Amino acid sequence: MLKRFRRKKDLLTCSIKQKTMSVAELKKEVIKNIGKADERVLKMVNAMLIADQELDWYDELPDEVKKDLDISLQQEKDGLLIPHAKVMKKYEKWHTK
Repeated sequence: MLKRFRRKKDLLTCSIKQKTMSVAELKKEVIKNIGKADERVLKMVNAMLIADQELDWYDELPDEVKKDLDISLQQEKDGLLIPHAKVMKKYEKWHTK
């Protein structure tokens, strides 16, 4: 897994193998590979593990704010928002730099 894959076939084989592993097998494989990892890989893995443990800022928001954000995101999906450039063009006479 830490080795460089020279062919797409090798990467595909590794990907399929990982999908069929149990969690226990995957942990064992990760521990084995950690022992072979260089400093760069260890730093990346450590950063990923630390980031995974941290709370997402979204989780700390009040429920009312989360509700408002969800409404805004839905409005965006529905095409109900006006692009910033269009608003700025419409009101450029009042906008001073």
